[in-house]
Amino acid sequence: MRNWLIGLAVLLILFCWQAGHILYSVLGEKQQWKAEGISLAKEHTAIENVQKVSLYHGKESYLVVQGSNAAQIPMIAWFREGQFERFEYEKDLASAEQIEKLVRAQVKVKEWVRIQPGMENQEPLWEVLVIDEENKFNYYYYNMRNAQFIRSYKLQKTAG
Repeated sequence: MRNWLIGLAVLLILFCWQAGHILYSVLGEKQQWKAEGISLAKEHTAIENVQKVSLYHGKESYLVVQGSNAAQIPMIAWFREGQFERFEYEKDLASAEQIEKLVRAQVKVKEWVRIQPGMENQEPLWEVLVIDEENKFNYYYYNMRNAQFIRSYKLQKTAG
């Protein structure tokens, strides 16, 4: 009986260690790409104050940095595979708030998950993720330049 308890304790310790290791790895990876985004933005653009760094996973993955320059003019910069792709002044784009209004007019939102910049075919876009009243994930894509709807799709939310 004692050996059984010792074995169970060892398994529990190993499980906790492995879970901690996985959590540490994931959090470390997030900090790594955020630091990379800040570094790339400061090296390749006029962004001096970084407000947000996000990852966009579309046809191609982009590291997207939102911030402002020395004159406090808001900007967005896109990087792919560590290389500068483009930047835009936010004043020249449809705002996240404008897109949020468009989405809320289309679907009854139970939970607003996120809105983030992305890029497809060299065109900047907004990717919106919401959960509707049917507990389905709804993805909406809008052109950043003119707020035109591009596409949407729904995924069933898994139980749990």
